[in-house]
Amino acid sequence: MMSTLDEVLRALEQGRDALSGQIAEQRSVLAALKSNALEVTSLATGRAYTDLFKELLLALDRLRAEELTEELRDSVVEEFLEVLGRRGLSPVDNGPKLDLHHHEVAGTVDASSPEEDGDIVGVLREGYLLGGALLRPSRVVVARMPREG
Repeated sequence: MMSTLDEVLRALEQGRDALSGQIAEQRSVLAALKSNALEVTSLATGRAYTDLFKELLLALDRLRAEELTEELRDSVVEEFLEVLGRRGLSPVDNGPKLDLHHHEVAGTVDASSPEEDGDIVGVLREGYLLGGALLRPSRVVVARMPREG
């Protein structure tokens, strides 16, 4: 009789331990869901971009407050790229050869030699990567060998 009671007690304890583990796991899942919901809400309301907007507005203020010179323009462009770079934006590598994964051909010029065929000779619009993925290709002018005939 006593061993049967001990077995029942052990089975109940094992069941309790299993339920405690499941409860802890469910609490962890619930906490993760709450965290994700807060993140989505933050993104939806723009709070996630507050620091970005504040930094870019400082550069915009400089444009409005100072006489627009080439030096100021270049400085503000660098400031924008630095702010965006801290958030994963990086420029596409534009050289020396055409890479159709990162470049969009906007025009061509005649190449003077076969070695120059496919060389990028001008960039009309910079391209950018976000977290390593192409956000926008660079628009480039490429040297091409003239067609015979």
